[in-house]
Amino acid sequence: MSTNANNAVEPTTTTYEARRIAPIHPGQIVWRRFIEPSGLTQLEFSDKYGIEKTKLNRLIKGTKAIDVALSRELGRALGVNPRFFLDLQLKYLEAQEASPEAFQGAAAENDDIEQEDAS
Repeated sequence: MSTNANNAVEPTTTTYEARRIAPIHPGQIVWRRFIEPSGLTQLEFSDKYGIEKTKLNRLIKGTKAIDVALSRELGRALGVNPRFFLDLQLKYLEAQEASPEAFQGAAAENDDIEQEDAS
């Protein structure tokens, strides 16, 4: 930060850069906003709603994107318009394209999500 002639604090580019947060993968949102609060494990959720367990696990890990078919499955299971999930994916992809440096090492941030063996 720097100060101007009136001693007012002005943000600098480095201040902004340091505060930039990597966008959240849609799978993390599905996990943290929908599955985790339900009290179900990934396997229980998969079995209850008929979503293939490996697909769900890959989504939560951030290695699978939400496509039209998965958005329909999630929408049906969670009572949410499937467009919501497609929009999450689109916003994530747009952010990734606009700021690829924010995604370097983002996979490591997924480590704090409890993962289950999908095999």
